[in-house]
Amino acid sequence: MWWPSGEGVRHGGRLLAASSVMSAIERPESPRLAAPPLLTVREAMVVLRVGRTTLYEQANLFLATDGVEGVPVVRIGKQLRFPRAALEELIGGPIGWPTTEPADPAAVASPARLERQERSSDSPRLFSV
Repeated sequence: MWWPSGEGVRHGGRLLAASSVMSAIERPESPRLAAPPLLTVREAMVVLRVGRTTLYEQANLFLATDGVEGVPVVRIGKQLRFPRAALEELIGGPIGWPTTEPADPAAVASPARLERQERSSDSPRLFSV
């Protein structure tokens, strides 16, 4: 586990060095705004481009397998936080900050939802409102 043992972050059987995680936290790479060292669930959803349920499943898998599988996560009390350095290692590059988050994530429809909406708009309505 990554926090607070100092061992590092274990992801997919690989151990990411704690020193590289800590150096990334202590000094930003460039003068641009750096992402915070720990990201919230919503921020990690945007970075990884996955839904809330998928992210929670992967975070719980990481905790249950002691970091062998899943998305690297730290539990602080009842809260889950995602180490920025571990996510950057996972996606293979730096996280652009601030993230471009939709104003209302619930308003963004999946392709399946859009298809259902199109089909329902084509069918005749029983009642007009």
